[in-house]
Amino acid sequence: MGHFQRYAMAFAGPAATAGAQFLLSLVLLRVMAPDMFGHFSFLLILSQFSLGIWSALFSAALPVINADRDVQRGSHRMATLFAANLLSTVPAIPLFMSIALAFHMPLTIGLPFAFFVALSLLRLFARTHAYAIGRPARVMVSDVSYSLIVLAGLPVLLLADVPPGPSAALLLSAAALVALVLFGPAYLRLQFAPFPKGLLGRYAAIWKEHSGWSLLGVLTTEATMNAHAYVVTLFAGPSAFAVLAASSLLTRPVTVVMSALGEYERAHMAEQIAQDDAPALGRSINHFRLAMAGIWLLTGVALAVIMIWVPHLVFPPRYALGTLAIGSTLWMAVALVRAMRAPESAMMQGAGEFRPLANASVYSAIFSVVGVAGLLALTTPVWSIGGVLIGELIFGICLWPRAWAWRRAMAARAGEARG
Repeated sequence: MGHFQRYAMAFAGPAATAGAQFLLSLVLLRVMAPDMFGHFSFLLILSQFSLGIWSALFSAALPVINADRDVQRGSHRMATLFAANLLSTVPAIPLFMSIALAFHMPLTIGLPFAFFVALSLLRLFARTHAYAIGRPARVMVSDVSYSLIVLAGLPVLLLADVPPGPSAALLLSAAALVALVLFGPAYLRLQFAPFPKGLLGRYAAIWKEHSGWSLLGVLTTEATMNAHAYVVTLFAGPSAFAVLAASSLLTRPVTVVMSALGEYERAHMAEQIAQDDAPALGRSINHFRLAMAGIWLLTGVALAVIMIWVPHLVFPPRYALGTLAIGSTLWMAVALVRAMRAPESAMMQGAGEFRPLANASVYSAIFSVVGVAGLLALTTPVWSIGGVLIGELIFGICLWPRAWAWRRAMAARAGEARG
């Protein structure tokens, strides 16, 4: 029951956020032309990529540093992470404005979307910090508030005569701002505190120990997960990518649960590893895997029911159902592989073992990019998702043996310590 309650707490906020964003995507799918939907979806993928980079640079090391038994050293390193996180957020605004303009999107989309990304980066670190210090309720309040604001704006997008792109960007930025502020004055004072002396040198030590390998893992994992987005958009255009983005919508519950539980368990496993509690770590991994298997099965059943009986409840008639069915099936296969390796990924991150993750993702990225490009050259764009599946399989094949060996070594160390 304890694990169920913790998972419910960890999942409630992200589920609300993901549900709101899912409904937002469905609304935009109906009110936007395919090329605009493709471009906006690609911007969202880039924003998720930036969150992955932030997780590697700042969030991934946070639970490890928080679990440091040297309290003074941990406090200094935590202050360094806060300052580096804030300073590095500033370039995100001009960067995303430039990307939107390069897509020939108006400034009324680019500017609010850029602020949405910057605020989301700050909120990501706030969420990780709240989990690390054992206050998941703060994360839930922030996430639920974000989702309520997005949901409140959906009738305006769907029914009012407003430009969908600028309105959606403004809605997202407003929701992210409120969700960040709700972490409270005490947290905001920490985040916006004066920078410590020698910031770059102090962060360099964290980079060398944790963040460098973590960033390499994020970059190559991005190539594995979203190679289709970059290759298809570049060579087949935004309209072709819009179909791939639409076909992935109904598989999002798996990704949402994996992200939410992974973020929560990463901090929880870091504590178990710091305490050399191998049995508890094993139970966490097993519960995580069972939860992922369950949500994958439920998602698959819901997807089949919708595609067979009520497909136009979700997808506009202008999208070919046969292509959407192929894409959704391939995405479910990708989701299964990701779900089954998620516990080991969270464990290795909680242990600060970023190098094995980076090595696994390098190989998977190579196979994914080559697979996507090859399938796109040989067949229609929807089959390029198969290249992503190949990359995910390679990632698992490389990761599982290393993770299992690490667990055996930890159990042996814990046994020697008790003996």
